This record gives sequence, C-alpha cells and structure tokens, in this order.
Amino acid sequence: MDKVLWYSEASVSSTTRVFCAGTLAQCVRRWARLSEADQSAATIRLGSHTEGREILSHDQVVVLSKRPDLYRV
Repeated sequence: MDKVLWYSEASVSSTTRVFCAGTLAQCVRRWARLSEADQSAATIRLGSHTEGREILSHDQVVVLSKRPDLYRV
C-alpha cells in the first residue's frame, strides 16, 4: 500500500461489534486505540456495502497505523 487513500470508505468490526464506520483514516485511528484482544479480533473493510469489499489483514493495519501521514489527514 504505497499510495493510501485515507478518505476511502471503511469500517472496523469484529463478529459481534462495529467499532467505527467512516473514512480509512478514522478507522485506523480507532483500531489503534482498541485493546490488543479487540485489535486481533477486528478487521478493517474497505469500500461500501454495495460494492466488493477488501479486507485488510492485521499486519496491513499495523503498518498503516504507524504511517506518519495518518495524523496529517
């Protein structure tokens, strides 16, 4: 993910709870504040419900949460 589209539609959820729905930047920031247990259970999905949704792996989200440009958006 060289070029990150921080304003893409996204959501953070687990099998039992939705933690955040909004932009990718909002969702990554929210994911970073979750407990370790919730982080491991949560997934970030990109795109709207009406189109194909890409699911980011835990490792991808960790990399995104450490990008300095996340906090400039």
